[in-house]
Amino acid sequence: SLYSYAKHHGINPQQIKDMIHVVEAKRSELPDILQLTHNIQRHTTTQDDIILRPYLILDTASATFDIEDENNNSEVAIYMEGVKQTIYTKLNTPVAIVTHTNKLTSTADDTAKARGASAWTGNATLTATLFMDENENRYMSLVKKRYQPPITELSFQTHIHNEATISRHGNMQDVVLITVTPTESSKVIRTQSDEQARNDRMQQKALDK
Repeated sequence: SLYSYAKHHGINPQQIKDMIHVVEAKRSELPDILQLTHNIQRHTTTQDDIILRPYLILDTASATFDIEDENNNSEVAIYMEGVKQTIYTKLNTPVAIVTHTNKLTSTADDTAKARGASAWTGNATLTATLFMDENENRYMSLVKKRYQPPITELSFQTHIHNEATISRHGNMQDVVLITVTPTESSKVIRTQSDEQARNDRMQQKALDK
């Protein structure tokens, strides 16, 4: 995936390798998770006397937090507050926690919340949901906001291209590369796009007849 993005956007792959550090997720208790502060400090840089902290992404909560019952508010709140106070507040480091939504939630629901306890939402500064419209266009929309950011919704344009490469066994193989480009969106833009798509389908049906 990283190679695909580097190629699509004309970025040196080494640049991406230097910017992104992947650590294997494992279910851990809160004290072990807070050991991530060492990684944060190690990858903190300074530019023009400004301290630049890394962006921490915990993907997913169920693979990272050793929580017995994800519906237990007090149990979830302990992990959320621990991460918030130690990493977000004290180290001034942005944190994103990826969670699943309820299995019964429609993929088109633009207000979906995290599965389980309400503390997932209640203790967060911002929450966002990924959803898909009837035309299979994908979006991300902010649901809860404790401040008003300039952009509250993104649409994702998918690009698919092929790359000939050599496998580790020395054989030529064709690899499908997928990249996604985010662009600013809104409910109004989405509604207009849906209306246009419906009109296009109606015109196509008329032509077919």
